[in-house]
Amino acid sequence: MISEVEELLKSAREQLNNHNIPMAESLYQKAINIINKKIPSVDFGQKQLLIMKLWTTKAELLFFRSTNPIGEETFEDCRNKRLDSLRYLYKCSKVNDYFYSIYHPRLMEYIKDTICRFGCILPEINKNVVVTCPIYLRRLDRDSEIPFHSMGTSIAITYEKGICSICEKDMLDDDCEHVPGEVYDGKICIMTVADFEVDHLALVSRPKDPIAALFTNHSFSADEALKKLPEQDRARKIKYGLPFICFLCRDEKLDSSELTPENFFKMQNLKIEIE
Repeated sequence: MISEVEELLKSAREQLNNHNIPMAESLYQKAINIINKKIPSVDFGQKQLLIMKLWTTKAELLFFRSTNPIGEETFEDCRNKRLDSLRYLYKCSKVNDYFYSIYHPRLMEYIKDTICRFGCILPEINKNVVVTCPIYLRRLDRDSEIPFHSMGTSIAITYEKGICSICEKDMLDDDCEHVPGEVYDGKICIMTVADFEVDHLALVSRPKDPIAALFTNHSFSADEALKKLPEQDRARKIKYGLPFICFLCRDEKLDSSELTPENFFKMQNLKIEIE
């Protein structure tokens, strides 16, 4: 059954390369239907693999559909398909450490492409546009004499040991050859600090961890935001009630890799869960 699905996906990708969008979508849907029919009849172990295949197939279908609109599909339709594609990949990355190592890098690349292609939603709360994106806030700092948005805290500690999660040895010793953040046999290496003491807490202009920032949002009126839009976009926004979209990363070629999937969805008031 898996081989049949793989053949269908291979054919779908070939149709994509030939720009035959309707045929590609038909093949993807056929693969999805086959997986759905098979799931109830297999044991638990096979079921988990089939569910993963279902999620990745849906993610792939939605990803290509987001960049290949059919008929009267709008920008909003395409963006929603892309967001659902990200949600399926996120589900795959959360199954276990092994699948995290496989799907998280792809998910981050898809998020970066999504930000540059479709932008980020700027939520409207009580007739104000609220921005929590650390990249946007740093842009405000750049234009300000005092970088008040980026100020945050930084803690300094001293410790005796840094225990490796892979071999459980002291990472400061030569016996441990593992690197924090790297994946070994499906497990991510992390360092657990033991026997530590807090030395001091400092106020810094740009904390390494965005969560440590003292000021995490900036707001301005919706009327002010409307004035910044080109006339055509302003008319579409008013007529269809579309959200405000930020294209800062695309327009200024900024690196959005610091945004975690959770942060990406949260700052736009979007749900990350999907059925």
